[in-house]
Amino acid sequence: MSNHSLSRRPARVTPATIVALVIAAAGAGLVTLAVLRLSNGTWPGAATAIAEFGAQAWGAPLVAAGGAAAAVIGLVLLLCAVLPGRPSSRPARSAESVEAVVTRRGIERMVEHRVGGIDGVSTCRARVRGHKVSVVARTPLRDHSDLSTAVSAASENVLRSALDGSVPRTTVRMVSSS
Repeated sequence: MSNHSLSRRPARVTPATIVALVIAAAGAGLVTLAVLRLSNGTWPGAATAIAEFGAQAWGAPLVAAGGAAAAVIGLVLLLCAVLPGRPSSRPARSAESVEAVVTRRGIERMVEHRVGGIDGVSTCRARVRGHKVSVVARTPLRDHSDLSTAVSAASENVLRSALDGSVPRTTVRMVSSS
């Protein structure tokens, strides 16, 4: 076994998107101000408002509020970038010399495939959230108590056979389509 971990962490999409939108908005605003200045020969009202804000003293309440807001936004973005997100995969059961992982989506598809093959189940949907797997199975049967037990057992069996380590807790909800 190697020393590196195969468990992937999600991309830092949220902070990157927020920063990109803020930079794009600031750039669009500056381009708009520059175009208005070049076309009219004078600065528009927004530029004078910015100049008045810039003329404020450091101890002014408006400047302190703006600084506090910028500090909070910066801290949130920094935490979003530094803190790891949920792992997007789990270790899979495999041969001794092979390391393998299964993504959350892969776990969902394995459970859906196994439960969908049970007689009496017309459709199945599985969702993995943390250490829980939620299975919703649709059936044309009105009495589905035995089928619910079979779906639960099949879900747990496929998870036990595919995953290494602890098996996620499974909840089953049956929906009658009739």
